[in-house]
Amino acid sequence: MSVIELDEVTKRYPRAEGSDLVVLKGVSLRMVAGDCVAVTGPSGCGKSTLLNIAGTLDRPSSGRVLLDGEDLAAADDRSLAGIRNRRIGFVFQLHHLLPQCTALENVLIPTLPGGGDADAVTRAEHLLERVGLADRRHERPARLSGGECQRVAVVRALVNEPSLLLADEPTGSLDSDTAAELVNLLVELNRDAQMAMLVVTHSEAVAERMDRHYRLDHGRLRP
Repeated sequence: MSVIELDEVTKRYPRAEGSDLVVLKGVSLRMVAGDCVAVTGPSGCGKSTLLNIAGTLDRPSSGRVLLDGEDLAAADDRSLAGIRNRRIGFVFQLHHLLPQCTALENVLIPTLPGGGDADAVTRAEHLLERVGLADRRHERPARLSGGECQRVAVVRALVNEPSLLLADEPTGSLDSDTAAELVNLLVELNRDAQMAMLVVTHSEAVAERMDRHYRLDHGRLRP
């Protein structure tokens, strides 16, 4: 069974002058557990829109989105928020860590809805150790490097053991060496956890590390 399936997804935005702006035109994509997929394309081509629809942050104008075989069309906003929290992990270009919280506290934030998780601290500490940050877990973001903050953000995305990891320009704010280290880490973690991982990026070097690479061209996904 697929982890995520986009079936003929179209996204259009109305414009004042009358004709709609069509950003996605019948995009289809299927990913199973363990898949690593990259999508590249120029700025403004719709990569982030595609990621937002896959992550239930936005709804398609037409077409279907299925997560773990479940058609999400009928889900209301509250249900989608729960699905995002439990089953989807997000990594963005900027880490968005809370400055007043330690690395460990930042990682645990997704586990708080619903009263927390008795095993969450153990998972969080294990993951921080896995990414080389065990001895930095009590530091606040201001005392961490950019690469360390982004690794914390990756751990935060994984702490609820999602079936789908979405990454939007995850290396965009990092230097080339740190970016390469982060991509290696993402690929290793994906292999270990057997998630599906979808990465949108400008970087051909990042895209080449994925199992499959598509280009978004005039609203259509092309190999």
